[in-house]
Amino acid sequence: MKDLKQFLASKITNGEQVALYCYGILAEHMLFSLKQFYGVLPAVIIDNDERKRGTAEFNVPVMPFADAQKQFAGLQYFICSDDFKYTIIGDLLEKGVLPEAIINYVPVEKRRTCLYFYNRLLLVQGCENTPNKLSHCNRDSFKSQIAFTEFPCEDGRYENTEELLRHSFEAFEGGRLEVCRDCVMNKEQYIVSRDCPKHYKSVAFYQETCADCLSHCVYCCVGGNSKNEISVRMRTLEDFSKFTASVLALGWVDDDFTCALDMSEWEYDRKIDLVLQEVSRAQLTPLVYKVNSCLLVYSEHLADLLRRGMVYVIWSLDAGTRETYRKIKQIDAFDKAVRNVRRYMQEDVFGGRFLVAKYLIVKGINDNPEEFDAYLCLVKELNLRFVSLSFDFYADADEQDLRFIQECYRKLTGAGLELTYKNNSAAIAKALNMNSILSQ
Repeated sequence: MKDLKQFLASKITNGEQVALYCYGILAEHMLFSLKQFYGVLPAVIIDNDERKRGTAEFNVPVMPFADAQKQFAGLQYFICSDDFKYTIIGDLLEKGVLPEAIINYVPVEKRRTCLYFYNRLLLVQGCENTPNKLSHCNRDSFKSQIAFTEFPCEDGRYENTEELLRHSFEAFEGGRLEVCRDCVMNKEQYIVSRDCPKHYKSVAFYQETCADCLSHCVYCCVGGNSKNEISVRMRTLEDFSKFTASVLALGWVDDDFTCALDMSEWEYDRKIDLVLQEVSRAQLTPLVYKVNSCLLVYSEHLADLLRRGMVYVIWSLDAGTRETYRKIKQIDAFDKAVRNVRRYMQEDVFGGRFLVAKYLIVKGINDNPEEFDAYLCLVKELNLRFVSLSFDFYADADEQDLRFIQECYRKLTGAGLELTYKNNSAAIAKALNMNSILSQ
Protein backbone atom coordinates (compact mmCIF):
# COMPACT_ATOMS: atom_id res chain seq x y z
CA MET A 1 0.00 0.00 0.00
CA LYS A 2 1.39 3.39 -0.96
CA ASP A 3 2.57 6.04 1.47
CA LEU A 4 0.04 8.77 0.67
CA LYS A 5 2.13 11.58 2.15
CA GLN A 6 5.07 10.66 -0.04
CA PHE A 7 2.74 10.23 -3.01
CA LEU A 8 1.23 13.70 -2.56
CA ALA A 9 4.68 15.21 -2.14
CA SER A 10 5.82 13.68 -5.44
CA LYS A 11 2.79 15.14 -7.23
CA ILE A 12 3.48 18.61 -5.86
CA THR A 13 7.19 18.31 -6.70
CA ASN A 14 6.22 17.43 -10.29
CA GLY A 15 4.27 20.69 -10.56
CA GLU A 16 0.76 19.28 -10.14
CA GLN A 17 -1.84 21.43 -8.37
CA VAL A 18 -2.98 19.58 -5.23
CA ALA A 19 -5.85 20.69 -2.97
CA LEU A 20 -6.45 19.34 0.52
CA TYR A 21 -10.22 19.11 0.97
CA CYS A 22 -11.75 19.68 4.46
CA TYR A 23 -9.69 21.82 6.82
CA GLY A 24 -9.41 20.12 10.19
CA ILE A 25 -6.75 18.45 12.28
CA LEU A 26 -6.09 15.76 9.67
CA ALA A 27 -5.47 18.35 6.93
CA GLU A 28 -3.24 20.40 9.22
CA HIS A 29 -1.28 17.30 10.17
CA MET A 30 -0.83 16.57 6.45
CA LEU A 31 0.23 20.18 5.85
CA PHE A 32 2.93 20.02 8.53
CA SER A 33 4.11 16.60 7.33
CA LEU A 34 4.49 17.77 3.73
CA LYS A 35 6.45 20.82 4.86
CA GLN A 36 8.57 19.10 7.52
CA PHE A 37 9.56 15.94 5.65
CA TYR A 38 9.32 16.90 1.97
CA GLY A 39 9.63 20.68 1.83
CA VAL A 40 6.50 21.12 -0.29
CA LEU A 41 3.00 22.55 0.22
CA PRO A 42 -0.37 22.09 -1.51
CA ALA A 43 -1.79 24.86 -3.69
CA VAL A 44 -4.90 25.39 -1.58
CA ILE A 45 -7.03 23.99 1.24
CA ILE A 46 -10.73 23.71 0.45
CA ASP A 47 -13.43 24.07 3.07
CA ASN A 48 -16.94 25.32 2.39
CA ASP A 49 -17.30 26.72 5.90
CA GLU A 50 -16.86 30.46 5.29
CA ARG A 51 -15.59 30.88 8.86
CA LYS A 52 -12.39 29.11 7.81
CA ARG A 53 -11.67 31.34 4.81
CA GLY A 54 -8.25 32.95 4.87
CA THR A 55 -4.81 31.40 5.25
CA ALA A 56 -3.63 28.27 6.97
CA GLU A 57 -0.13 27.58 8.23
CA PHE A 58 2.69 28.45 5.80
CA ASN A 59 0.36 30.92 4.01
CA VAL A 60 -1.58 28.23 2.16
CA PRO A 61 -4.95 29.81 1.22
CA VAL A 62 -8.20 28.36 2.60
CA MET A 63 -11.30 28.90 0.47
CA PRO A 64 -14.58 27.28 -0.64
CA PHE A 65 -14.62 24.82 -3.51
CA ALA A 66 -16.15 27.23 -6.05
CA ASP A 67 -13.46 29.85 -5.45
CA ALA A 68 -10.63 27.32 -5.58
CA GLN A 69 -11.91 25.88 -8.86
CA LYS A 70 -11.87 29.34 -10.43
CA GLN A 71 -8.47 30.35 -9.11
CA PHE A 72 -6.51 27.13 -9.66
CA ALA A 73 -6.52 25.26 -12.96
CA GLY A 74 -6.28 21.47 -13.08
CA LEU A 75 -6.76 20.87 -9.35
CA GLN A 76 -6.42 17.40 -7.93
CA TYR A 77 -8.31 16.81 -4.70
CA PHE A 78 -7.15 14.88 -1.65
CA ILE A 79 -9.95 14.50 0.90
CA CYS A 80 -8.78 14.86 4.50
CA SER A 81 -11.77 13.48 6.40
CA ASP A 82 -12.56 10.28 8.26
CA ASP A 83 -16.27 10.87 8.59
CA PHE A 84 -17.26 12.56 5.36
CA LYS A 85 -14.88 11.27 2.69
CA TYR A 86 -17.51 9.40 0.68
CA THR A 87 -20.06 12.19 0.97
CA ILE A 88 -17.46 14.69 -0.29
CA ILE A 89 -16.64 12.39 -3.22
CA GLY A 90 -20.33 12.29 -4.12
CA ASP A 91 -20.58 16.07 -3.88
CA LEU A 92 -17.54 16.55 -6.11
CA LEU A 93 -18.93 14.15 -8.70
CA GLU A 94 -22.24 16.07 -8.69
CA LYS A 95 -20.26 19.25 -9.38
CA GLY A 96 -18.66 17.69 -12.43
CA VAL A 97 -15.27 16.74 -10.99
CA LEU A 98 -13.90 13.66 -12.77
CA PRO A 99 -12.95 10.62 -10.66
CA GLU A 100 -9.36 10.80 -11.90
CA ALA A 101 -9.07 14.28 -10.35
CA ILE A 102 -9.85 12.85 -6.89
CA ILE A 103 -6.58 11.40 -5.58
CA ASN A 104 -8.15 9.16 -2.95
CA TYR A 105 -11.18 8.23 -5.08
CA VAL A 106 -13.52 5.37 -4.19
CA PRO A 107 -16.68 4.64 -6.25
CA VAL A 108 -19.76 5.80 -4.31
CA GLU A 109 -23.53 5.65 -4.56
CA LYS A 110 -26.33 7.39 -2.70
CA ARG A 111 -28.23 5.26 -0.24
CA ARG A 112 -30.05 5.55 3.05
CA THR A 113 -27.67 4.05 5.54
CA CYS A 114 -25.71 4.44 8.76
CA LEU A 115 -22.46 6.23 8.02
CA TYR A 116 -20.11 4.74 10.57
CA PHE A 117 -21.09 1.17 9.88
CA TYR A 118 -19.46 1.40 6.48
CA ASN A 119 -16.86 3.95 7.46
CA ARG A 120 -15.23 2.45 10.53
CA LEU A 121 -13.84 -0.95 11.31
CA LEU A 122 -14.17 -1.27 15.08
CA LEU A 123 -12.10 -4.17 16.39
CA VAL A 124 -13.08 -4.89 19.98
CA GLN A 125 -10.91 -6.87 22.39
CA GLY A 126 -13.24 -9.19 24.29
CA CYS A 127 -13.18 -10.20 27.91
CA GLU A 128 -11.60 -13.42 29.04
CA ASN A 129 -14.86 -15.37 28.82
CA THR A 130 -16.29 -13.64 25.73
CA PRO A 131 -15.18 -13.60 22.07
CA ASN A 132 -13.46 -10.77 20.29
CA LYS A 133 -15.95 -8.69 18.34
CA LEU A 134 -16.52 -6.30 15.49
CA SER A 135 -18.81 -3.44 16.41
CA HIS A 136 -21.54 -2.58 13.93
CA CYS A 137 -22.80 0.86 14.74
CA ASN A 138 -21.29 3.95 16.31
CA ARG A 139 -24.72 5.29 17.18
CA ASP A 140 -23.36 7.30 20.08
CA SER A 141 -19.64 7.66 20.66
CA PHE A 142 -20.14 7.86 24.41
CA LYS A 143 -22.23 4.77 25.04
CA SER A 144 -21.39 1.11 24.78
CA GLN A 145 -21.68 -0.32 21.30
CA ILE A 146 -24.93 -2.26 20.95
CA ALA A 147 -24.65 -4.51 17.92
CA PHE A 148 -21.67 -6.82 17.46
CA THR A 149 -20.51 -9.65 15.29
CA GLU A 150 -18.76 -12.09 17.59
CA PHE A 151 -15.76 -14.08 16.43
CA PRO A 152 -15.46 -17.48 18.13
CA CYS A 153 -11.94 -18.25 19.19
CA GLU A 154 -11.97 -21.63 20.91
CA ASP A 155 -8.68 -22.69 19.36
CA GLY A 156 -7.27 -19.27 18.58
CA ARG A 157 -7.96 -19.61 14.84
CA TYR A 158 -10.11 -17.23 12.78
CA GLU A 159 -10.67 -19.11 9.56
CA ASN A 160 -14.24 -17.89 9.01
CA THR A 161 -13.62 -14.15 9.56
CA GLU A 162 -14.61 -13.18 6.01
CA GLU A 163 -17.81 -15.21 6.16
CA LEU A 164 -18.88 -13.63 9.46
CA LEU A 165 -18.00 -10.16 8.25
CA ARG A 166 -20.00 -10.53 5.03
CA HIS A 167 -22.92 -11.93 7.00
CA SER A 168 -22.89 -8.88 9.26
CA PHE A 169 -23.24 -6.65 6.21
CA GLU A 170 -26.16 -8.70 4.95
CA ALA A 171 -27.98 -8.29 8.24
CA PHE A 172 -27.51 -4.55 8.14
CA GLU A 173 -28.54 -4.14 4.51
CA GLY A 174 -31.65 -6.18 5.16
CA GLY A 175 -32.67 -3.88 8.02
CA ARG A 176 -32.38 -6.63 10.59
CA LEU A 177 -30.16 -4.73 13.02
CA GLU A 178 -32.33 -2.99 15.59
CA VAL A 179 -29.62 -0.50 16.50
CA CYS A 180 -29.71 1.06 13.04
CA ARG A 181 -33.46 1.31 12.43
CA ASP A 182 -34.00 4.48 14.43
CA CYS A 183 -30.39 5.62 14.43
CA VAL A 184 -30.04 9.40 14.03
CA MET A 185 -27.26 8.75 11.52
CA ASN A 186 -29.42 6.49 9.34
CA LYS A 187 -30.01 8.91 6.48
CA GLU A 188 -29.48 9.35 2.75
CA GLN A 189 -25.81 9.78 2.01
CA TYR A 190 -23.01 8.63 -0.24
CA ILE A 191 -21.26 5.41 0.71
CA VAL A 192 -18.96 2.96 -1.05
CA SER A 193 -20.70 1.52 -4.09
CA ARG A 194 -22.06 -2.02 -4.00
CA ASP A 195 -20.03 -2.67 -7.12
CA CYS A 196 -16.83 -1.95 -5.19
CA PRO A 197 -15.41 -4.14 -2.41
CA LYS A 198 -16.27 -2.82 1.05
CA HIS A 199 -13.74 -0.27 2.26
CA TYR A 200 -13.16 1.17 5.72
CA LYS A 201 -11.83 4.69 6.21
CA SER A 202 -10.93 4.27 9.87
CA VAL A 203 -9.66 1.15 11.62
CA ALA A 204 -10.16 1.45 15.37
CA PHE A 205 -8.87 -0.76 18.17
CA TYR A 206 -11.14 -0.83 21.20
CA GLN A 207 -11.72 -3.02 24.20
CA GLU A 208 -14.98 -4.14 25.68
CA THR A 209 -14.38 -2.57 29.06
CA CYS A 210 -11.92 -0.18 30.67
CA ALA A 211 -12.05 -2.09 33.95
CA ASP A 212 -8.39 -3.06 33.57
CA CYS A 213 -7.39 0.61 33.49
CA LEU A 214 -4.74 1.97 35.86
CA SER A 215 -7.15 4.76 36.81
CA HIS A 216 -10.77 5.69 36.45
CA CYS A 217 -11.34 7.57 33.27
CA VAL A 218 -14.23 9.98 33.38
CA TYR A 219 -16.50 7.38 31.75
CA CYS A 220 -16.08 4.94 34.66
CA CYS A 221 -16.46 7.67 37.22
CA VAL A 222 -19.79 8.99 36.05
CA GLY A 223 -20.98 5.48 35.27
CA GLY A 224 -20.97 4.41 38.89
CA ASN A 225 -17.41 3.34 39.69
CA SER A 226 -17.64 0.19 37.61
CA LYS A 227 -13.99 -0.60 38.19
CA ASN A 228 -14.55 -1.14 41.90
CA GLU A 229 -17.61 -3.29 41.35
CA ILE A 230 -16.49 -5.62 38.58
CA SER A 231 -13.22 -7.49 38.21
CA VAL A 232 -12.69 -8.08 34.51
CA ARG A 233 -9.81 -9.68 32.68
CA MET A 234 -9.37 -9.08 28.98
CA ARG A 235 -8.71 -11.75 26.41
CA THR A 236 -5.01 -12.27 25.88
CA LEU A 237 -3.29 -9.88 23.52
CA GLU A 238 -1.92 -12.83 21.58
CA ASP A 239 -5.44 -13.98 20.77
CA PHE A 240 -6.56 -10.46 19.90
CA SER A 241 -3.55 -10.19 17.62
CA LYS A 242 -4.68 -13.28 15.66
CA PHE A 243 -8.19 -11.84 15.38
CA THR A 244 -6.83 -8.51 14.16
CA ALA A 245 -4.57 -10.18 11.61
CA SER A 246 -7.48 -12.22 10.20
CA VAL A 247 -9.55 -9.06 9.61
CA LEU A 248 -6.79 -6.88 8.21
CA ALA A 249 -5.71 -9.67 5.86
CA LEU A 250 -9.00 -9.21 3.97
CA GLY A 251 -7.72 -5.88 2.61
CA TRP A 252 -11.02 -4.06 3.17
CA VAL A 253 -9.59 -0.66 4.06
CA ASP A 254 -8.99 2.50 2.03
CA ASP A 255 -5.50 3.48 0.98
CA ASP A 256 -5.74 6.60 3.13
CA PHE A 257 -7.21 5.10 6.28
CA THR A 258 -6.51 6.38 9.77
CA CYS A 259 -5.79 4.01 12.63
CA ALA A 260 -7.35 4.79 16.02
CA LEU A 261 -6.26 3.28 19.34
CA ASP A 262 -8.67 3.66 22.23
CA MET A 263 -7.45 1.39 25.00
CA SER A 264 -6.82 1.51 28.71
CA GLU A 265 -3.45 2.22 30.29
CA TRP A 266 -2.96 -1.37 31.31
CA GLU A 267 -0.27 -2.97 29.09
CA TYR A 268 -0.46 0.30 27.18
CA ASP A 269 2.93 0.18 25.49
CA ARG A 270 2.51 -3.47 24.57
CA LYS A 271 -0.90 -2.83 23.03
CA ILE A 272 0.42 -0.02 20.87
CA ASP A 273 3.23 -2.32 19.77
CA LEU A 274 0.66 -4.99 18.88
CA VAL A 275 -1.28 -2.60 16.66
CA LEU A 276 1.87 -1.37 14.93
CA GLN A 277 2.98 -4.93 14.25
CA GLU A 278 -0.35 -6.08 12.83
CA VAL A 279 -0.80 -3.02 10.63
CA SER A 280 2.73 -3.46 9.29
CA ARG A 281 2.24 -7.20 8.76
CA ALA A 282 -0.85 -6.44 6.67
CA GLN A 283 1.35 -4.09 4.59
CA LEU A 284 -0.88 -1.13 5.42
CA THR A 285 0.35 2.46 5.73
CA PRO A 286 -2.05 4.57 7.81
CA LEU A 287 -2.32 8.23 6.94
CA VAL A 288 -2.11 8.87 10.67
CA TYR A 289 -2.50 7.08 13.99
CA LYS A 290 -4.93 8.63 16.47
CA VAL A 291 -4.30 7.65 20.09
CA ASN A 292 -6.83 8.30 22.87
CA SER A 293 -5.24 8.16 26.30
CA CYS A 294 -4.97 9.60 29.81
CA LEU A 295 -1.17 9.50 29.19
CA LEU A 296 -0.55 8.06 32.64
CA VAL A 297 1.98 5.64 31.15
CA TYR A 298 4.92 6.66 28.98
CA SER A 299 5.10 4.53 25.83
CA GLU A 300 8.28 4.33 23.77
CA HIS A 301 6.18 3.18 20.81
CA LEU A 302 4.02 6.29 21.04
CA ALA A 303 7.13 8.45 21.42
CA ASP A 304 8.56 6.88 18.26
CA LEU A 305 5.34 7.64 16.34
CA LEU A 306 5.64 11.26 17.50
CA ARG A 307 9.26 11.39 16.34
CA ARG A 308 8.15 10.21 12.90
CA GLY A 309 5.19 12.59 12.70
CA MET A 310 2.76 9.70 12.36
CA VAL A 311 0.28 10.40 15.16
CA TYR A 312 -1.95 12.84 16.93
CA VAL A 313 -3.03 12.24 20.50
CA ILE A 314 -6.32 12.96 22.25
CA TRP A 315 -5.22 13.49 25.85
CA SER A 316 -8.03 12.91 28.35
CA LEU A 317 -7.15 15.74 30.73
CA ASP A 318 -10.68 16.77 31.82
CA ALA A 319 -9.49 18.97 34.69
CA GLY A 320 -7.26 21.90 35.50
CA THR A 321 -6.34 21.09 39.09
CA ARG A 322 -4.94 18.11 40.92
CA GLU A 323 -7.93 17.95 43.26
CA THR A 324 -10.57 17.81 40.54
CA TYR A 325 -8.49 15.38 38.49
CA ARG A 326 -8.45 13.07 41.50
CA LYS A 327 -12.24 13.30 41.78
CA ILE A 328 -12.70 12.40 38.12
CA LYS A 329 -10.04 9.71 37.73
CA GLN A 330 -10.08 8.50 41.34
CA ILE A 331 -6.29 8.40 41.34
CA ASP A 332 -3.73 11.06 42.29
CA ALA A 333 -1.89 11.16 38.96
CA PHE A 334 -2.38 14.70 37.66
CA ASP A 335 1.30 15.65 37.99
CA LYS A 336 2.42 12.37 36.42
CA ALA A 337 0.20 12.88 33.36
CA VAL A 338 1.53 16.42 32.88
CA ARG A 339 5.13 15.17 33.19
CA ASN A 340 4.48 12.53 30.54
CA VAL A 341 3.02 15.17 28.23
CA ARG A 342 6.18 17.24 28.60
CA ARG A 343 8.31 14.19 27.78
CA TYR A 344 6.24 13.45 24.69
CA MET A 345 6.52 17.05 23.53
CA GLN A 346 10.31 16.83 23.71
CA GLU A 347 10.22 13.79 21.42
CA ASP A 348 7.56 15.08 19.03
CA VAL A 349 8.84 16.33 15.67
CA PHE A 350 5.98 18.86 15.73
CA GLY A 351 6.63 19.97 19.32
CA GLY A 352 3.29 18.79 20.69
CA ARG A 353 1.23 20.71 18.16
CA PHE A 354 -1.03 17.72 17.55
CA LEU A 355 -1.50 16.76 21.17
CA VAL A 356 -5.17 17.55 21.84
CA ALA A 357 -6.12 18.36 25.43
CA LYS A 358 -9.67 17.04 25.90
CA TYR A 359 -12.04 18.50 28.49
CA LEU A 360 -15.06 16.29 29.12
CA ILE A 361 -17.58 18.27 31.15
CA VAL A 362 -18.97 16.22 34.04
CA LYS A 363 -21.95 17.78 35.79
CA GLY A 364 -21.23 18.68 39.38
CA ILE A 365 -17.50 18.00 39.14
CA ASN A 366 -15.74 20.20 36.58
CA ASP A 367 -18.63 22.23 35.12
CA ASN A 368 -17.55 25.52 36.66
CA PRO A 369 -15.56 28.52 35.34
CA GLU A 370 -12.79 28.23 37.93
CA GLU A 371 -11.88 24.67 36.94
CA PHE A 372 -12.09 25.38 33.22
CA ASP A 373 -9.92 28.49 33.62
CA ALA A 374 -7.29 26.39 35.40
CA TYR A 375 -7.45 23.84 32.55
CA LEU A 376 -7.07 26.65 30.01
CA CYS A 377 -4.11 28.08 31.90
CA LEU A 378 -2.35 24.69 31.83
CA VAL A 379 -3.03 24.20 28.11
CA LYS A 380 -1.57 27.62 27.33
CA GLU A 381 1.43 27.01 29.61
CA LEU A 382 2.15 23.78 27.70
CA ASN A 383 1.91 25.69 24.38
CA LEU A 384 -0.70 23.28 22.99
CA ARG A 385 -2.73 24.32 19.96
CA PHE A 386 -5.67 21.91 19.70
CA VAL A 387 -8.35 21.24 22.32
CA SER A 388 -11.51 19.17 22.41
CA LEU A 389 -14.76 19.69 24.33
CA SER A 390 -17.21 16.96 25.18
CA PHE A 391 -20.09 16.51 27.62
CA ASP A 392 -21.10 13.99 30.28
CA PHE A 393 -22.72 11.23 28.24
CA TYR A 394 -24.83 10.02 31.17
CA ALA A 395 -26.63 13.34 31.53
CA ASP A 396 -28.84 15.54 29.37
CA ALA A 397 -27.57 19.06 28.84
CA ASP A 398 -29.89 21.81 30.06
CA GLU A 399 -29.80 25.50 29.12
CA GLN A 400 -27.29 26.29 31.84
CA ASP A 401 -24.98 23.57 30.50
CA LEU A 402 -25.26 24.94 26.97
CA ARG A 403 -24.38 28.43 28.18
CA PHE A 404 -21.35 27.02 30.01
CA ILE A 405 -20.20 25.26 26.84
CA GLN A 406 -20.59 28.48 24.86
CA GLU A 407 -18.56 30.40 27.43
CA CYS A 408 -15.83 27.73 27.31
CA TYR A 409 -15.73 28.07 23.54
CA ARG A 410 -15.39 31.85 23.75
CA LYS A 411 -12.47 31.47 26.15
CA LEU A 412 -10.78 28.89 23.89
CA THR A 413 -11.04 30.98 20.76
CA GLY A 414 -10.03 34.08 22.69
CA ALA A 415 -6.84 32.27 23.70
CA GLY A 416 -6.12 31.41 20.05
CA LEU A 417 -6.79 27.69 20.52
CA GLU A 418 -8.43 25.50 17.90
CA LEU A 419 -11.37 23.26 18.79
CA THR A 420 -11.45 19.86 17.13
CA TYR A 421 -13.76 16.82 17.35
CA LYS A 422 -16.82 19.03 17.76
CA ASN A 423 -19.14 16.31 16.46
CA ASN A 424 -18.32 13.79 19.19
CA SER A 425 -20.97 15.20 21.50
CA ALA A 426 -24.57 16.18 20.74
CA ALA A 427 -24.50 18.77 23.56
CA ILE A 428 -21.38 20.47 22.17
CA ALA A 429 -22.80 20.47 18.64
CA LYS A 430 -26.07 21.96 19.87
CA ALA A 431 -24.44 24.61 22.03
CA LEU A 432 -22.06 25.76 19.30
CA ASN A 433 -24.53 25.32 16.46
CA MET A 434 -22.07 23.20 14.51
CA ASN A 435 -22.92 21.09 11.48
CA SER A 436 -23.05 17.79 13.31
CA ILE A 437 -23.91 14.42 11.90
CA LEU A 438 -26.07 13.93 14.99
CA SER A 439 -28.43 16.72 13.93
CA GLN A 440 -28.76 15.95 10.22
